Amino acid sequence: MNMFQWKTSAAAVVCAGILLCMVGCGKKESEKNASESTNAKAQQQTALTSATQAKATPPLREQVTFNLKYRGWDINEKGMFNGNSWGGNTETTAKTSFTQELKLDAAKVFYPGLPNYSGQQGDYTALECDAEGNAKALYIDLNDNGKLDEGEKILPSVPTTEMYRGDKRVFFITPDFEIYRDGKLYPCRMAANTQTQKQHMTRNGVTTEELYTYVNWSVASCLEGSATINGQEYRLMLYDTTPGTANYTSFGTPQNGNASTFSLFKPAAVNKQGGYISRQSLTRMIMVEGAYYEMRFSDDLQKLILTPSTLPLSSLSLTVNAPSEVKTRNVSVVVRGVEDKNLTFSFSAQENKSLDLPAMPYKICGGGYEYWPASVENPDKNQETRKNLWRANIRESNTLAVPPNEVVFIDFGQPTLSIAAAKRDNDYYRQDTALTTRTVFRKGDPVVLICTVQGKMGEVYESFQHNNDYNNSRPTYQITDTSGTLITSSTLNNYAQRGGSAVYEWNTQGVPAGKYTVSMQMETGPLAGKLEGTLEITLERSRGTAPAGTPVMWK
Repeated sequence: MNMFQWKTSAAAVVCAGILLCMVGCGKKESEKNASESTNAKAQQQTALTSATQAKATPPLREQVTFNLKYRGWDINEKGMFNGNSWGGNTETTAKTSFTQELKLDAAKVFYPGLPNYSGQQGDYTALECDAEGNAKALYIDLNDNGKLDEGEKILPSVPTTEMYRGDKRVFFITPDFEIYRDGKLYPCRMAANTQTQKQHMTRNGVTTEELYTYVNWSVASCLEGSATINGQEYRLMLYDTTPGTANYTSFGTPQNGNASTFSLFKPAAVNKQGGYISRQSLTRMIMVEGAYYEMRFSDDLQKLILTPSTLPLSSLSLTVNAPSEVKTRNVSVVVRGVEDKNLTFSFSAQENKSLDLPAMPYKICGGGYEYWPASVENPDKNQETRKNLWRANIRESNTLAVPPNEVVFIDFGQPTLSIAAAKRDNDYYRQDTALTTRTVFRKGDPVVLICTVQGKMGEVYESFQHNNDYNNSRPTYQITDTSGTLITSSTLNNYAQRGGSAVYEWNTQGVPAGKYTVSMQMETGPLAGKLEGTLEITLERSRGTAPAGTPVMWK
């Protein structure tokens, strides 16, 4: 069954904003409400379809070219360092020729690991600190020759130590250096945000307070350019995939982990105080000024070219099928191209307005919505009313077919919970193989229990957050034997690598053979209450190895 249902007839459209008839209403009242609901759906269908058809053949705009130039940032643009960051381990002893040859005699010396630059990873840095843990100098082998050269001892960009949530924080910014890749040299710059905190360490039963320093590396450079789109001035900034790789031009998605990111904005909208500018993965197509453009780089990577898309358009309508006593808002979805996985679009629902997108197959790879009891008029009124606010976070769903010049209604909601089990082996983490589920295992098998919360459109939910609390959004489980005795219980891990909402790996090594009941629960609040599911599992005795001389029939 297709997990996304087409709803092109007015009678089939279900909108979260339509009030359901109250139980116990008379027949005439029900018929009246049903008629009004049908008319409302018909009007929305007509309006959305007409709008889509009118936009199916928009006038073609001109090609846009951004001439790109490299620029490194300084401490005055510290707000930009919040994106594309990477934290690594910190060692207390030197392990490379570069750090060993420094022979630093400071009160405290740490050796923070670098991001994956120059195709390598290791503790190429040294951080000098005083006895109080204040960072004084950072040493980096920028040219990777194992020696300390000019420009590789870096002093703090801000002479004073800042306090951040009780920890001491110091910023360092490297000079420009070059990365060799694909036969070419690319310029780059990194920032190091060092934080020192006190930790209690226990050794041989004795607890002491020690200073510990870690470093968060950030991108500190970009390629940028300006151009005019539909009469409006725009500025483009392209960022490194990982600090220190100088890879500003890789298309991809957040899922494949190797995409560069970019910002496209009107200069007038930039925060003059150096605030953070939102970023997104560098994909093959974007929407600007109400039109879609295909993105590509010139052969020498010195230009980013936007070419108006000639693909026919269709529209999305995002709704939530929620009970009448529940209000919803901020419905969003992230879709990725099936044939071209480097196409990713994010949409947020707008009342009585369609969301245009190029016609092609998509896969939903994220989204969500907020909801709260209808008895609360405004959940944002104060801190007390915000306790009524919930957020449903959607992980993924199956393929969504979007034919040309159509309106596709995505109707989230009505979640249910199911449980499946699989053997934890080497194939469990292989994404290119089908996951085989079962209910019978050998005693000692590592059993992966998979909790899946799925909505009416087939969307898989990751969590239901209450009052912005991540911890109380995870499902719980318990395992009992045939007598009702509790074997184990806890909270599931939200990260389910092979689909589903959450997983638990049950080690059955010391569990007797027999039958067991797995029960799982997930609280959704006013949306659907507490979801529950059960699964019966059988553990059979392991065959093992029979002693020598045992009759064949017993082996």
